[in-house]
Amino acid sequence: MSDHSAVSSPNGSVAPISGTSAVGAPSAAARAHVIDIVRRSRSSFQTGMRLLPPRRRLAMYAVYAFCRLVDDIADGGEARDRKAERLSDWSQEIDAVYSGKPTHPVGEVLCWAAGRYDLPKAEFEAVIAGMMHDIEGETVLADRAALTLYARQVAGAVGILSVRIFGVPHPESELFATELGEALQLANILRDVDEDAAVGRVYVPQSCLRRHGVPAAAPAVVVAHDGFVVACGELATEAASKFAEARAIAGRIRSPRLAPAMVMMAVYADLLRSLNARGWTAPRQPVVRSSTRKAAVAIRGAALGWRWPSFT
Repeated sequence: MSDHSAVSSPNGSVAPISGTSAVGAPSAAARAHVIDIVRRSRSSFQTGMRLLPPRRRLAMYAVYAFCRLVDDIADGGEARDRKAERLSDWSQEIDAVYSGKPTHPVGEVLCWAAGRYDLPKAEFEAVIAGMMHDIEGETVLADRAALTLYARQVAGAVGILSVRIFGVPHPESELFATELGEALQLANILRDVDEDAAVGRVYVPQSCLRRHGVPAAAPAVVVAHDGFVVACGELATEAASKFAEARAIAGRIRSPRLAPAMVMMAVYADLLRSLNARGWTAPRQPVVRSSTRKAAVAIRGAALGWRWPSFT
């Protein structure tokens, strides 16, 4: 359950396109396809990506488009076996990307980006592994370690790819990426507890639920239990701690190239504050923040990133 809006991009199945050029710059058709996916998504991540120079922005758009397509498969209405087949197709496309022979427009741009920014293949594989977890019937995480692994797959992996593209060669850049990725994912989980329960998913770990007296039951029963309120508050405290740790690491890195990440940190930390202010007792109303508020928060995040001198 990564952070994507309900607007679907074009069919996520891997299909060849004409004009694919795996060597050098990606074709105009591939670039346009990737940009269209991002624009149609209306994701809050666009705000941070717009701060990047054109080539780095295109590389981030390709990473986002890949995540968007595999997430759409996991969240779609097809049968489990069909979802698994389509995710397997994307595993094969990533193999093709790293062999220099992509067949999909997103793969074409990823092939260029992977070569230019030294993107690890394992991180794309981790994202697909997280999506495979989501298609396995009811989603249940046994303990905090399982939640950490899931967050590392669907969010930390994207963070590591991102800092490579941003150009932040600092010893702590990947630690920053994984800490921030987990913070963002915890905020997503807390925002979407009722929406996820409606499709059979509970991401609050069972060990935490048992500690607060929540029985092993159908997701709708779990999220209505009084103990679930306490469990959400506990997870929100952990999320705040992750945001604080990511901020501390960013302060040690002190690079203006982290500005896009600082925007996302500011936006999601503000979301977490809004969720805490609303509370966790059912029925939980969706948190709605005005465009003005979100823009102001994003500007503050960008300003924090830009005020640091470059270490390069």
